[in-house]
Amino acid sequence: MTRDDVDVARIVPSARDLSLALTPGRRSLVLVPFLDASALDAAEADLARLVESTRAFATNATGEAQRTLARATGDVPLLVTTPATSAEDCQRARYFGADGVCVPATARGDVEAAILSARSMHMAPLLAVGDDLEASSAVAREARAWLLHGVDLTLARRAAALDRRRVLVVDASREGEVSAATLRALLGLVDALLVPPGLHRRADYEELAAELDG
Repeated sequence: MTRDDVDVARIVPSARDLSLALTPGRRSLVLVPFLDASALDAAEADLARLVESTRAFATNATGEAQRTLARATGDVPLLVTTPATSAEDCQRARYFGADGVCVPATARGDVEAAILSARSMHMAPLLAVGDDLEASSAVAREARAWLLHGVDLTLARRAAALDRRRVLVVDASREGEVSAATLRALLGLVDALLVPPGLHRRADYEELAAELDG
């Protein structure tokens, strides 16, 4: 079966464990560099610079651009942040190399079907939740991982208090500036943070990443 440029028959399960990469098993904050598809050449340069010292990458790339980045990461898993609102969206993401997808909790599509589809292909589905965490919990009680949009310490504390067994990831990819002090404040509250290019291109980034992942 072929849909647009996706040959569903050729989809193979992910062999790169994004969930494990985001939860190394100790008190730490995993920094996940975000690769911006709007500047693909720069994103590829960022990937090449960081791939040896990074547990996971994230990108908003789709289609062949996504495939290019996915192949370049080698054994490092890739999370695609472009919203997956259906099982078909998850299939498309996996076809082009994703190891994890973001499923909006309030999507008009079938949230449960998208999550189950992602899991069936051994991808990690992250439920992208809003401020109303209690309502989001009711929508997808079985979601093992949540994506919190923006750096909000109050929201992070509330999410952690609901169920700390769940993987918590903060999406700071659209933030202009994220200070080292803010990152340290998130340590112990969430498991990982999607890092905007402005931060992971700083000269002290790898030192900071090693400190937080210590």
